[in-house]
Amino acid sequence: MNNLDNAFDINQETVTNNLLIEEINPLLKQMRMQHPALQGAIDNYFNALDPKQEIVFEARRDFEYSLNKINHKISQYLEQQEAVNQKIIPHYFEKYKTDGIEYTIYIGQSILPKEKFYVHQLHNMRLWQLYSMVEIYRQLEVVRADLPIDMTLSFLILVFNSPISISFRMEEKRFDVDSSYHARYEVLKKRIDKAHLANTRERLAQKDKLAIVYLHEKNGKNILNICNC
Repeated sequence: MNNLDNAFDINQETVTNNLLIEEINPLLKQMRMQHPALQGAIDNYFNALDPKQEIVFEARRDFEYSLNKINHKISQYLEQQEAVNQKIIPHYFEKYKTDGIEYTIYIGQSILPKEKFYVHQLHNMRLWQLYSMVEIYRQLEVVRADLPIDMTLSFLILVFNSPISISFRMEEKRFDVDSSYHARYEVLKKRIDKAHLANTRERLAQKDKLAIVYLHEKNGKNILNICNC
């Protein structure tokens, strides 16, 4: 119990579950047989357990249901929009699920061998990104009202305007960033959602807010111009 009063450690969940399954539950089953007066209370405990895992799973089940509902709604919207976005500019779109939904869009002349790349197409795509975050938030506000657990939402866009070397991995059907120099893109992409604002303990990604990260001042000005259009 003392450990539960301190900073939470993810290993505590495993240790606690093992204690319940391997020691507490067998003991209670034995007590139920030996002490009939306790049978009702012990039956109530076991009725509250997940039948397969033999642990209290209600809060986790509600969390996973709520998270999956949110992720499904976001994923569905992005897939519907992708067909439209390909008409703005042909590109490679990669979507995957973590504790939320992440996606990467690769755009450039090198993946348009038969067409001409124009900067205004890129601006249109960035405008769509901003609009889509607002639209996703609007749709999720309706979904959240019926969830057993209210899920907080945060949105984050990384603007990486520098050319990168990529190759297509046939066995995995996905693009991959080549060379250690260009790998900083992958490092940034994976770490910025955990970043803090400079000289503060305030997280970059915050509830009900959209954060935009860019590497060069010129990119920041372009984003502001798009927002004002």
